[in-house]
Amino acid sequence: MPWYETDPMKERTQFILEATSGLRSFSEVCQRFGISRETGYKWLQRYDAAGPDGLHDRSHRPHSCPHATDPEILEAAFELRRRRPRWGAAKIHTRLATLYPHWDLPCPRVLHKHLLRAGLVRKKRRVRTHPHPGRPTAPFTAPNSIWSADYKGHFKTRDGRYCYPLTLQDGFSRFLLACQAVDGTTYHAARLVFTRLFREFGIPDRIRTDNGPPFSSPLALGRLSRLAVWWIRLGILPDFIEPASPQQNGRHERMHKDLKADACIPPAGNRSAQQRRFNSLLHDFNHIRPHEALQMKTPADVYVPSTRPFPNKLPPLNYPAHFEVRKVSTNGGIRWHSCWVNASHLLGGELVGLEEIADGVWAVFFGPLCLGWLHIDKGAIISDDGSSSRNPRL
Repeated sequence: MPWYETDPMKERTQFILEATSGLRSFSEVCQRFGISRETGYKWLQRYDAAGPDGLHDRSHRPHSCPHATDPEILEAAFELRRRRPRWGAAKIHTRLATLYPHWDLPCPRVLHKHLLRAGLVRKKRRVRTHPHPGRPTAPFTAPNSIWSADYKGHFKTRDGRYCYPLTLQDGFSRFLLACQAVDGTTYHAARLVFTRLFREFGIPDRIRTDNGPPFSSPLALGRLSRLAVWWIRLGILPDFIEPASPQQNGRHERMHKDLKADACIPPAGNRSAQQRRFNSLLHDFNHIRPHEALQMKTPADVYVPSTRPFPNKLPPLNYPAHFEVRKVSTNGGIRWHSCWVNASHLLGGELVGLEEIADGVWAVFFGPLCLGWLHIDKGAIISDDGSSSRNPRL
């Protein structure tokens, strides 16, 4: 038996036909269609007044709104936006309040909605970031248990060139490993500095940083950057502080205060001269200046290099025997049975491990770090906050 499709217009038309045929009483017709007599009379009156067009749904918008914005105000706001296309609702509101102090202006939020409705501003696209692991809890138990790294802002030397001081410090001993003047927060410049330090001091267990480049990439699974991927391959765990929480790396920020006062104000004539200042500060901070947190010892008295040497070749990632291992392609995806699942282009050429934790749900690991959960039915790796690296072709 086939199913018959219907819609409100068909039902209302059928109701009018039966109600006006006289074959049944009006109460019986209303009961058959499951409506009250009041509703039945309403549709009859609309049909008598407008014919079949009266059976369409009407707008539920109120006939009047006491707090509606005056059209004159809206027209002035629209005109100001057309003349100043870079001005937002807040600036337009302030300017209108100056030009027309007697007007009862809506708040900037309401004004923005009117501009948006008129097509004069573009709706902001929400950028989905991947979840943050939260406040770092690893303690400073020994030298090289945690290194901290950061950039001390940037400033111009007197020759007009920008200088970005990259600083690294051992969190336990406060030993300042490096203060290197580089030309930007790029992966290649940072990797050269880290490579030199790993060869000289060995490899730490963790490196604590903020969420800026080149340390972290909030749009990637696990917030991994190219630099963090390299660290994991070396056996170093990235340790990100929470966004906008520099106090979680407080001892490093405190060192930056001395760095700024002693070596950056005023700036040197060029980058080479600035680096000589940093080298002088490095020696003074590590070997001469006593530190109260170290019982007035110097950081050099407490620090010892790591026993983990820097390898000439990246060691392979090993996963437990019950893991499914997949290689990430250069376009950032993995093959899972007959499907292609997007992971991260930063992991191109790397091996990831998958462990089944529920029916159709697999935890995805890169080394010791869990990136998210692969849901077979969705064909995507889902993070803690529900954001995913979904394959648009699935």
